[in-house]
Amino acid sequence: MTSRVMKGVLKYSIAFILITVIFYYLLSNGYFDVLEKVTINDFLILTSITFFSYCVAGLQIYYLTKVQNGILIKLADVVLLPISMSLFSYIIPTNGGMLYSVFFLKKKYNVDSSKGFSIGVVSIYISFIITGVFGVISIAVIDNVNLWVLPISVALIISPVILHFFNALFKQFRFRKDTIWFRIQNYIDSIIKSANQMMKHRKVVMVNIVISLLYFVLVYFSYQWMSHILDLNLSITSIFVIILITRISSLIRLLPGNLGLEEMYMAGIFKFIGQSVGVGIVFTLLLRLTTVVLFIPLGIIHFLVNLEYLKINDLRDYIRSN
Repeated sequence: MTSRVMKGVLKYSIAFILITVIFYYLLSNGYFDVLEKVTINDFLILTSITFFSYCVAGLQIYYLTKVQNGILIKLADVVLLPISMSLFSYIIPTNGGMLYSVFFLKKKYNVDSSKGFSIGVVSIYISFIITGVFGVISIAVIDNVNLWVLPISVALIISPVILHFFNALFKQFRFRKDTIWFRIQNYIDSIIKSANQMMKHRKVVMVNIVISLLYFVLVYFSYQWMSHILDLNLSITSIFVIILITRISSLIRLLPGNLGLEEMYMAGIFKFIGQSVGVGIVFTLLLRLTTVVLFIPLGIIHFLVNLEYLKINDLRDYIRSN
């Protein structure tokens, strides 16, 4: 068994252990009782908000691919690709969703992989900038916001500059042209340059800000609805803190679907805002369930419909190489 396979097995094992321990903790402490408050209609509304969030994410991929490559993604892919990305975040151990989107765009639309990654980087840039701006605004207009929000918010706003700096620092290393590190260095540089090039276009930035704001609003309403159906009475400040930290933690994709890790993140966030740790975990599990009921049917269907482009052997080799 190769070291790469061993690492994959280890990640799945850790995810399984974490989620088992979490379920045991919730069950033994009676936290699943709060789910009795959730009706079918409540869950359908929450799932609908999640579905529209996927559609907005697909719209952003559509726009960035059009601007960067002059390619128009089909409507079905606009709607279903983000759902398939969610599915593959559980299949490919680390950053599976983004890796799959790059693979899909390359195979079906002939989008260069470095440009595919740069699309993801731009969407992250915009998301971070918006979150940072809201963080700064919250300090000015909302009482009792901790001052630690300010440095985090500023860091998010200038995230393109920070990434550009680290890329420039990495480029100072002189690797031999026949080494893998030289290829990695050039590949990362092409991704960052492509992303930064798009960020220089005012129209591209403004359109993506509007799209990201729409996504941000949907996330806010999903958290607000969760607060309502679980009788948590979360304040605007608390919901914003949850969004702020989850936006940052979304980059840390170490395990399949981040099983266990996201629940632990949310447990810590809920403790920080004065809520129950167990309810925070239930909060995350319920949100995760809305993605599962969407990507199991729709993500699988989308993948099967596109099998003519996504050869199983190519996908297997791609997963192994990443």
